Amino acid sequence: MNDLFGHIIGDKVLLGFAQFLKENVRGTDTVFRYGGEEFIILFSRLTDVEAKVTLDRLLDQFAQRKFNASSETFSLTYSAGVYMINDQDISIQSAIKKADEALYFSKRNGRSRVELASKLKILQLKKPLYVSIIDDDVAMRRMLLRIIQSMEFDHVELKVQVFEDAIEFIKSNLVEEYGEHLLILDKILPGMNGMELLHKIKKLKNAQHIHVLILTGKKIEQDVALALSLGADDYVTKPFTISNFKARVQKLILKISVK
Repeated sequence: MNDLFGHIIGDKVLLGFAQFLKENVRGTDTVFRYGGEEFIILFSRLTDVEAKVTLDRLLDQFAQRKFNASSETFSLTYSAGVYMINDQDISIQSAIKKADEALYFSKRNGRSRVELASKLKILQLKKPLYVSIIDDDVAMRRMLLRIIQSMEFDHVELKVQVFEDAIEFIKSNLVEEYGEHLLILDKILPGMNGMELLHKIKKLKNAQHIHVLILTGKKIEQDVALALSLGADDYVTKPFTISNFKARVQKLILKISVK
């Protein structure tokens, strides 16, 4: 939406959506913003099925609203995930994560819909993590691919692709896939180097879902500091042992999977 109409219109839509939610839930319910375009509603004394009925009704109502951008009129919908808290000991972070997994399932299955975590057994659903290995060294690409493909996680399905340079990766449009991304990126690349690519992708609208591990041939403090300042999540210095590299990647993937 921001790409089509600009951030000013986008902000007005978010304000309008927030007001719409507040006006159409009960006084005992709580609405608050959670992240850029995400909102959370805490429904009191409702089952997850009752909450879904409410959200389906609101979805139909909101879809009828019209927004104006210059001479153009448009309408919007939303997707939602519902999780019912039955255990008083569950943390709010865990409850939000489960609702978010239901939301993710909703988006994967066509958007403009409401899904229940309990009904869809979301806890057993593996979320895809798009792993891109970007290195111009053929032997290195093959080795990294074998390492990544040998790794398994309970709640994450690794979808791995390899690229020989940054331009090939950009042309793939892979980062437009909805979900989390991990780039294993060599610092030195032909055409566009790893730092330039890192700088470019961190300006994308979904940059918060793109995680980067930089591979560097020399542990130069300035390079490490620059990579981290540009948004890299971690770095590994070549040459490295397979066990060390695997441990660093595993730690990063586990961190991504609990977002």
